[in-house]
Amino acid sequence: MSAELTSVNDAPQLTVVVPVRNRPVLVVRTLDSITAQTLRPFRLIIVNSASTDNTLDVVTRWADRHRTDALSIEVLDCPNPGASTARNYGLAQVTTPYVLFFDSDDEMLPTHLERIASALCERPDTDILYYDAATIDPDGWTSVTSHRHHDLKTLQILHCPLSTQRCTIRTELLRAAGGWNEELQMWVDLELGIRLLLQPDVKTRRMEGDPTVWIHPTDESLTGTSMSGRAEHHAKALDEIDRVVAASEHEYLKRILHCRRLILASLYRREGDKQAAKIILRPIENEKLSIKTGMRMGLIYIVNRLTGHGGSQLALKWFAEKRPKS
Repeated sequence: MSAELTSVNDAPQLTVVVPVRNRPVLVVRTLDSITAQTLRPFRLIIVNSASTDNTLDVVTRWADRHRTDALSIEVLDCPNPGASTARNYGLAQVTTPYVLFFDSDDEMLPTHLERIASALCERPDTDILYYDAATIDPDGWTSVTSHRHHDLKTLQILHCPLSTQRCTIRTELLRAAGGWNEELQMWVDLELGIRLLLQPDVKTRRMEGDPTVWIHPTDESLTGTSMSGRAEHHAKALDEIDRVVAASEHEYLKRILHCRRLILASLYRREGDKQAAKIILRPIENEKLSIKTGMRMGLIYIVNRLTGHGGSQLALKWFAEKRPKS
């Protein structure tokens, strides 16, 4: 893929897409953090996702107040609800080389886009730039979860480092991969990340440094209060990833997906939900495994069920793609 960014002074072309539905108050905090960016110029696309309140009016008035020659702001009115539908609606209007998506209840620190632009200028062949984010709970406690491994595809299945708030993507790559899956209700970024990483000759880069994205979990942004209560949605996402992996040449990823299912099943059982565990394990019930593989997967399940963690570390140790010898 051809490089289109050469330096920060050459105005790296980034578009931020923000889908929003029924958040007339929260979205203003998010949009204010975007307009406070030190980088100029860049483009902002706000997609109203079939809101039933005054959200469209709020974002339209906000856009009118903040639009400048150096900050292009477009408000789109998507008639159909759904975050993925809104993201694809916005993606269709992106004309810049790179795009990043941002949820309507989170914040970016003022230097976030400038850091991204600088990183892309340093390595203009980058297709996916990913970075850490900080999660701030309602009591103000901040946590940063950082996962590192040379096998990014395995890491994506187990930990989803290419989550919505944590990556910037070359626009043509995202379109070539098919955009966001509108059939899924959960883990859409997990599934999209795998499709992106399985595209030919994808070049990824991790942006180091302290997080410049703040994620604010809210009651509106959470689906249910338990893992097992979301088993059907988890299963649908993993089934779709299974299909994508089966069409690739990365056979080992099938084992990683088995590990992900086992980890989920162990968490469901910790919550006392046998039926949910059965649902998530259904695709591997009749799988023929070697004795060694079967024992290792059994240990992943047992360790994670007893302690609530540790399974993904074992999966990375035993089943991830080996680092090429130099």
